[in-house]
Amino acid sequence: ATERAIVRRFIDAGTGTLIVQGDERDWPTLREMGKELSCRIIPDSSARSNNPAIRIFSCADTHTQASVIRKILAGIENLSSTVIVVPKEGNLIPLLTAVGTAAEFNVSLGYPLVRSAIASLLKAIFAAQRTRRHARYYAPDYLTVLRHPVAKNIAFTGDPVATRVVCHAVENLLTGTIPSQIGGARFVTPGEVERALDSCEEAWKTAGDGGMSCRQARELLAALHELLFSSWEKVHSAGSLAEALNNLTTILAEKGGLHRHPPNLAVLAAVAGIADDLRASLLRDEEMSAADACALCEDLLEHAAAPFSGSPLKGLQVLGLMETRALTFKNVIVTNLNESVLPSVRTAEPLIPAEVMAALGIRRLEQEEEIQRYHLMRLISSAESVWLCYEDDPQYERSRFIEQIVWQHEKEAGRPGVLPAEAVHH
Repeated sequence: ATERAIVRRFIDAGTGTLIVQGDERDWPTLREMGKELSCRIIPDSSARSNNPAIRIFSCADTHTQASVIRKILAGIENLSSTVIVVPKEGNLIPLLTAVGTAAEFNVSLGYPLVRSAIASLLKAIFAAQRTRRHARYYAPDYLTVLRHPVAKNIAFTGDPVATRVVCHAVENLLTGTIPSQIGGARFVTPGEVERALDSCEEAWKTAGDGGMSCRQARELLAALHELLFSSWEKVHSAGSLAEALNNLTTILAEKGGLHRHPPNLAVLAAVAGIADDLRASLLRDEEMSAADACALCEDLLEHAAAPFSGSPLKGLQVLGLMETRALTFKNVIVTNLNESVLPSVRTAEPLIPAEVMAALGIRRLEQEEEIQRYHLMRLISSAESVWLCYEDDPQYERSRFIEQIVWQHEKEAGRPGVLPAEAVHH
């Protein structure tokens, strides 16, 4: 209402020109706007009508979508006028992995930290701390940490194979595959595991000794224990949590081999940023239990995202739907066109009851859906070539936006089946 009052003031004063993209006959919001401003929002009959070439792909899963997009990009000569719309941020990493170094690209949206391998390792560490009884760790949770792909590939000796060998040997000891005093134990201390490995040469040789002696294997295991277990026992404040996070991210940056997957470096930097924020916090010295510190860190990870660098002025653009507002691209690729993803509409408003919304005349659900449909259709209508991808998932139908596009083409052609989906299942 405030926006309309301001615009109306300019128009009434004869100093404003209203430029609108769209037709009030298609969009209820524009129709309401026209009534407020005492004008009709209908394009001139001579306005250019664009008919982009549209292809629809039915994909088996997220990775199939990424594969399809890689093939589409290979057939486009100039990627600087191309956009990939990613409405589901969790699918960003598979997409970037598929694109790889084939093109220079800019990513406007962040990847949720909670979906990363590093956040998964931290959750495993926190679970082990929660089930710890003084210095004794619950064996299944202890093994979950050591089995984690990030943990067992830390190259303490310069070669991650050595770490994998040690982790495999410990697993053999705890599960009883190799007889030892800790075989089948429900709770163990790191010291007990180190002594068992030191006294049972068969364990690490069975795992494939990696060219290490018993002493070297025990030293490597002690380094793992300090990094993934002992240092977290000392967490008692936001400041000490920051120190533990900083220590972990430093080791992973130096010896974790994450440089082989560049998106992981962005995740690592974001986690290091959380550590910096905790260290600079006014609450850094406030005492808290280890459980509360772990819960704090998990909450921060849940609401954080890893940003990706790039230039919005050149190269392939990877954007969320709302970042495409008022932009025009020759080539448009849209992913995850499934219900609940696009449109994504919250059915419940936590602060204002639906009855109050209705009484005030606020059509929240309809407006949210209309806003998303408007920006998608505007983007598509201004393009030359369009590719629409969705997952063939029985739980989530393909988006109503696709159905609308298909129906429009069928009406214009006067027959069904003019815009079929191309099935891709590998």
